[in-house]
Amino acid sequence: MKKFFIVAMVGIFFYGTAMAGTAHQFDAGEFIKIAKKNVERVINHNINTTAMIADMETLITLGVEGCKKHMGEAETPDVEKKLMQIVIDGTPDMKNLTLEQIEPEWHNGGVAKSKGVDIEQFNHFAEVLCHYDGIVHPVTALICIKNYEKIKDQNLLDQIKAELDEVIEHMEKLE
Repeated sequence: MKKFFIVAMVGIFFYGTAMAGTAHQFDAGEFIKIAKKNVERVINHNINTTAMIADMETLITLGVEGCKKHMGEAETPDVEKKLMQIVIDGTPDMKNLTLEQIEPEWHNGGVAKSKGVDIEQFNHFAEVLCHYDGIVHPVTALICIKNYEKIKDQNLLDQIKAELDEVIEHMEKLE
């Protein structure tokens, strides 16, 4: 009986590990679901910053996975692969920016342009920019949530909603 228990526990461990590895594969539908849940939190004034921060981290992770997926598609042009790598590599530092910094550096494409990719060459709803924005908008919302925790400014909640509404529109193009 003890041997069976050990074998069962090992099996459960490996199954759980395998599932954890797939928990954050890109899924536009799941991304939209999480984003909409947070829009509803803002609309209903049901602000739970801890939960919202965790959800933004999940959206960012899904966004990174979306970029990787796009990079791995055979028909993806090199310039788009380069942009995906730029935004993936920039994600950790992006989280530490202020709202004033993230706008020119990421929303307006300053970082990408400094590395040889002008995001204005792409249609706003091109697949590549949908994936790019799948990171940039949740990071911006994350910055807003962290600021809201400190100063409780309603304008930050309005911006969270706007960021998530926009990224939902992008993700709907990828479904």
